[in-house]
Amino acid sequence: MFVSIRKRSLQAAVVLGLLIVVSLWLTLALIPSIAETNYLDLLSLSLWKSSNMDNDMYLEFNKKVSKLVRHRQNNDLEHTFWKIDTTLTKEQTDLEIPPYFYEEDASRSDVQPFDPRFTLACYYYYLHMQAGKLPQGVKVPFHWADWMDMSVLDEFIFAKEKTPCEFFDQRETEANEAKKHDKENKHEALDPKEYCVMDDELNFDHRDGNRLRMGFNVKSYPGRMTPEMAMLAGRSYMYTHAPPPASIIFMTDDGSYNISTGVKLKLLHNGIPEHYIALLGKNYINTVEQFKLLNKKVPSFTDRVINDYQVNLEHKDFVLAPFSIIKELQEKNVASPLTKMEKDYLNSVKFSVATQKNPPKYFLEARIFNTVIGDHYDWRFFGGVKINTEEQELTLHRMVRTWLSFCRKQGITTWMAHGSLLSWYWNGIGFPWDNDIDVQVPLLSLHKLGLYFNQSLVVEDGKDGFGRYFIDVTSSITVRGHSNGKNNIDARFIDIDSGLYIDITALAVSEDVTPKRYTDGLPDEVSSESNRYNINDQLQLYNCRNKHFLSLAELSPLIKSYVEGKVAYIPKRYSDILTAEYNKKGLLEKFFSRRLFMPQLRLWLHQDDLRYFLRARELWDTYYGAKSSEKLVGLSKPDIHGDLTSREVTTLLELGESDLMDLLLNDEILMAYAALRDMTSFHENEIMRLLFGKTTEPLIQKGKEFKPLKYEPFLYRLLLDYTSFEDEVDRYIGLYEKYIKAKPSDADNKDAQGENAANNSEEKPDETSEEKSDDKSDEKPEEKSEEKPEDKPEDKPEDKIEEKSDEKSEKAPNDEKSEEKPDTADATSGKDEKSDNKNEPNPEQKEEGNN
Repeated sequence: MFVSIRKRSLQAAVVLGLLIVVSLWLTLALIPSIAETNYLDLLSLSLWKSSNMDNDMYLEFNKKVSKLVRHRQNNDLEHTFWKIDTTLTKEQTDLEIPPYFYEEDASRSDVQPFDPRFTLACYYYYLHMQAGKLPQGVKVPFHWADWMDMSVLDEFIFAKEKTPCEFFDQRETEANEAKKHDKENKHEALDPKEYCVMDDELNFDHRDGNRLRMGFNVKSYPGRMTPEMAMLAGRSYMYTHAPPPASIIFMTDDGSYNISTGVKLKLLHNGIPEHYIALLGKNYINTVEQFKLLNKKVPSFTDRVINDYQVNLEHKDFVLAPFSIIKELQEKNVASPLTKMEKDYLNSVKFSVATQKNPPKYFLEARIFNTVIGDHYDWRFFGGVKINTEEQELTLHRMVRTWLSFCRKQGITTWMAHGSLLSWYWNGIGFPWDNDIDVQVPLLSLHKLGLYFNQSLVVEDGKDGFGRYFIDVTSSITVRGHSNGKNNIDARFIDIDSGLYIDITALAVSEDVTPKRYTDGLPDEVSSESNRYNINDQLQLYNCRNKHFLSLAELSPLIKSYVEGKVAYIPKRYSDILTAEYNKKGLLEKFFSRRLFMPQLRLWLHQDDLRYFLRARELWDTYYGAKSSEKLVGLSKPDIHGDLTSREVTTLLELGESDLMDLLLNDEILMAYAALRDMTSFHENEIMRLLFGKTTEPLIQKGKEFKPLKYEPFLYRLLLDYTSFEDEVDRYIGLYEKYIKAKPSDADNKDAQGENAANNSEEKPDETSEEKSDDKSDEKPEEKSEEKPEDKPEDKPEDKIEEKSDEKSEKAPNDEKSEEKPDTADATSGKDEKSDNKNEPNPEQKEEGNN
């Protein structure tokens, strides 16, 4: 016994001695720098030395560019220069109210064309009418069909025969594809019985707010599929089984509106559009106008906004004890009931602790046969493959801008990471070849994200666009090491139109192996497995779950900058961080992924264009210099192959003003330069100061955020499709009248009952000879609406909403109980403002009145 005590004492003494050595070592020397920063920064200055133009020459050059742009806009025969004007106009955001909103609810369809402009205009209107009415916060009715494009489901909704779940069976396709490509069949396509149920198999209490159905109902992840089937499966899940978001966060210029969601009701049936019509008497609604009215009437929530030039991180931001979190929330629940978000967060932390040794994979991507491209998309929101397309570029631009705005205005600390940080270094804009975005947060910010914003929908600033993004935080939040490797990503910010996402990784102290660059000079015993956590803690080293390490000294302070034209924060020792990950080449090599960085234009240009420009200059000038489509007749681009030579690269980097103007005859290059030049010029000034060790505070604090640099993605798709909201409304009315409303009740006696068919269909639009609505309770509001008195039309929409909302059958399974506190009450503005309108729409029924 005495020997064992001596042995334990000796071990403790050794450990204590090692910790003392580490502490002394830390006081005598800084953590080793990755590279000689001054030397590297001096090399980096060579990036911009290739420019042959001084500031005065740039002013003259830009005047000529502006003149060329105006000329091209005035002679835009191919109709392409609309891309550079990103300011939303009245013409772009004026929408006619569909005619069915002037009819009784019972006689209208359950499906309408998706248009985010119409949805957002209605909700902006609803919020500014409701905000002063409910001091504890506003709740809104919600259905995913109003917020994302479900049109791939239309042919199944309007079909005479309902489609069985077997339609989704991809196992035979998987076997054939494996055989075709001589690969092993991994059996990743699942049996539809595992993830799909028919209408008559739905639980008796299933309430999804749908009156018209497809037959099949995807209820969970379907496995590997073709792109078309993967998109259909994801939309089916969102239409029938996805719960509403926990909250909706509408971003504004100076803050946000944080709103809770309530019952599952579509705009077609929740009464908001009808109330707008009754109150204002207009037959149109404008998205930007409604957003401005909301801003004017209701101040944004601004309590958490970060405006400092420097953000100092602390070691405690990267250390969090899960059991303390559990204890704190359990004690809080004793004092007063937790909100639904708090309950969900508590359960998530408990689940993470319980599965710590082998956490299941949380994030599920759209797995596509014979490719890994689907891994770039969340399966639920997959909208088709868009890799390396202009639409993807527009989507990523808008997504990162909204993420940065959301974090800064909600007090979430974040910074650009990996390739996204490297692209910022070059010109402040994402690389043209990048398919994703990477950001990092301290562990404390990840927990804030999980507690206050998990499963929330974030809406882009209404003056800029119509983007909508879903926040999803992993279920293994307490696992801070690499573990089984299935959950390297901690959270995602997902574009709900495409399924593209931002990967969010948290840095924390862990037991993962410390990189040698941080432990050089320390005794070998320090790096032993039993000491890893303590050493990382002592050295203030943090890692993500994919083993990327950073030190507090490298990260802090974060300094204010601009990314994609939006305020962002960057680690001050970014060059050390980038050199560790990409070596010196990442910061110095101007040619990558078949593109050359042209410092004169501050753009990455594809070698195909540059090769054409150098090797067939006369043809270039003739082809791109043609001023009309007639002059282009008979002209074609030469077929020139091969990589750029070193001599050609040197020639390009030394181009002067005249040559650059000829290069800008290419409309795509001209539009890119014209759209990005202000932002990239600002960044060039900023990076030069940073490289010389000067502060950028005077430059940054006086600057304002740039407007969106790239076109609005939904408007981009609309222009390419040559359609409009009004045209789509007419088309849907035709589909409804042809396949649902005018469907004969008895096909065999069509002639005998022809006169009554229309009347029957109007009385019960959901019932046909082929199907009945799964949710019979939906008929109740229709019957009530017919019995309402007609003498007060201005009151009708409000009454209609309140009656619908009172129906328990319409309440979402996961909605809060009346005694629970609203999740976002503290963040809702307009508490003290009384409404000046007695007829405000109010979908929040009895549970709001009981609070």
